[in-house]
Amino acid sequence: MNGRVPGEPPAGHETGCLRWVLGVPLFLLELTAAFCCWAALTVRPSYPGDAGALAGIAAACLVAVVAAAPALLIALTRSARLAFGRWPAVPPVVFLLIASGRLATL
Repeated sequence: MNGRVPGEPPAGHETGCLRWVLGVPLFLLELTAAFCCWAALTVRPSYPGDAGALAGIAAACLVAVVAAAPALLIALTRSARLAFGRWPAVPPVVFLLIASGRLATL
């Protein structure tokens, strides 16, 4: 065909600044979602009706979903796919699945 790898930017297309503009918010959102997923998975109620721990787990799950959803939207944009490829869409999906699964099992 044209000798170009799929997902690679066209010849002469500069993506250096675009990587920073999209990468920093993407990284911060994914870091926030990862921390909240970790917190939701490691916090355990002290006793069966521990409302404080359950509220903390639910809050961590909701913050993880709120952080992972825009990260997924950023990762699915055409500009992000040109700059990074398709791999940045995987962590937000994993964080959304973890957070929604943990929230469902409360």
